[in-house]
Amino acid sequence: MKSRSCLAVLLGSLAWAPLAAGAETHFKKAYFGQTTPGSFARLRMTDEKGAVSEYTYSRLADQGEDRWIELHYAVISGQFKGTDSVTACLVPAGFALEQDAIDFQAHARRCAANSGGGKATEYPPEIMKAIASGVINYASLVVFKGTDKVEGRACDHYTYAYKTTIMNKPGTMNGDLWLSDAVPFGMVKESATTVDASGKVLSKYETVLAETGTNARTALAGWSWGKGTGARAAAPPAPAAGGSVTARSSLVGGSARSTTAPVAPAGPLTLPQALATNALKIVCEVVPGSKDGSRIRLTLSNTSEKPLKVTLTRAPMTLDVGTPLETLTLAADVDRTVEIAPSRTAPPLEVNQRGKRRATAGRFTISGYEGKPLFSGSVDVGLVKE
Repeated sequence: MKSRSCLAVLLGSLAWAPLAAGAETHFKKAYFGQTTPGSFARLRMTDEKGAVSEYTYSRLADQGEDRWIELHYAVISGQFKGTDSVTACLVPAGFALEQDAIDFQAHARRCAANSGGGKATEYPPEIMKAIASGVINYASLVVFKGTDKVEGRACDHYTYAYKTTIMNKPGTMNGDLWLSDAVPFGMVKESATTVDASGKVLSKYETVLAETGTNARTALAGWSWGKGTGARAAAPPAPAAGGSVTARSSLVGGSARSTTAPVAPAGPLTLPQALATNALKIVCEVVPGSKDGSRIRLTLSNTSEKPLKVTLTRAPMTLDVGTPLETLTLAADVDRTVEIAPSRTAPPLEVNQRGKRRATAGRFTISGYEGKPLFSGSVDVGLVKE
């Protein structure tokens, strides 16, 4: 269950590789038979700093032959209190959900997401490929250790381990997982610690089952999967007991690609305006060695079929870039206009990064669709003193 590893992706970079195990790895039985339409399970995670987050897994009404699974992530306390997001996926009937509900994203056919209560958008094909190849598949990692009782529930105890990168630091995550076939989504408890090569703890968390129920409703208000799946328009989100919200990947906030080529207006546009047209793609790299991410190297690409003129100003320019950074505030050394030919890329240029919450390391790409941001890549996020 990708509890803490999700935060590593959101706030840093995460790559993983399984460690060699001395025992067979798989779930020994079907723990997820209680994951029926309308069921939900809310899990509460506490990290090494005492920050609390909640993960609500919900199974909504089937869409044709597809199963509709949602994950609602909400930060309850700590530095990023108030952050929340929703990921909804359609899992084909051919995938045995009762055997492995917690790895549903790796097997999804379509996914849509939002963050901060914004408009939900569907992931484009390249994001779906990244999900399938990049998420952790617990069924391939776990090793059965025995039976146990957790808060009065009979559980099977598993362990797992894998190589990872968190905040650009290589490490090893060692975890314990307790599963029960008597609750939706199977998970009763998880704990994990990530250490570097010297044994220093990089992250630590514990997740416990807080609530289950049978009245789950979608948290993507107004969302429909379309006529092809027999979907109905999404109902308004239910109160706390029924939602499902989150993203356990850096892909949250992704948007579908337009089916027509973007068109850039003829006149100069500010950087935020150009991004909103869907005609501009920006590759951002925190300049190595720049204190607190004070310098960002930008590579601007014109994805439209007409010339694009982008004005960079000394006055701060704030971009809505989506999770995990949310906003990026930049300021040029001098006012200037960059002209980019159709389907071409301008030479890289450096600008200043402003604001208290910044990208402090990493490389990432920003593009837009209908004014909504599409973020990909890896980034460290930190609070700095201005």
